[in-house]
Amino acid sequence: MRSSSMDVTSGEELCPVCDFAFSRVLPRQVREHDAHHRRYLVACDGIRAPARRVVREQMMREGAELLVHGETLAERVRGSERQLQALFHEHLAEVLLGHASRRLDFREVVTSMNMSGRLDGRYEQEVANELRQRYSDNL
Repeated sequence: MRSSSMDVTSGEELCPVCDFAFSRVLPRQVREHDAHHRRYLVACDGIRAPARRVVREQMMREGAELLVHGETLAERVRGSERQLQALFHEHLAEVLLGHASRRLDFREVVTSMNMSGRLDGRYEQEVANELRQRYSDNL
């Protein structure tokens, strides 16, 4: 696996798939990357996730833009969905790193946010109600 973000002199690179920074010239770091990369692929489970950190940040910005400037409820809901997708990918990254004990699917993430009151705290009432209708198991 070759990366376009490699420092040729030191052999240091950032894996373009799993975001792991390591040096190819240090066997221990290569082994650590290989182990992390395998966990990453298990966490992905065919859904090309978790998205890289920069992609998650971009998703949050795009969602915020739609939430602030969306003229219709549908546009604002699209913005909230974009942010929820970023949060879902954050959850997958936590699973990958071992900070979350079990992997939730998207619906479970939204349901847990609904149950804890974080949908209402994060989004205007109309948007939160639409998200509950679409994604929450507990209406």
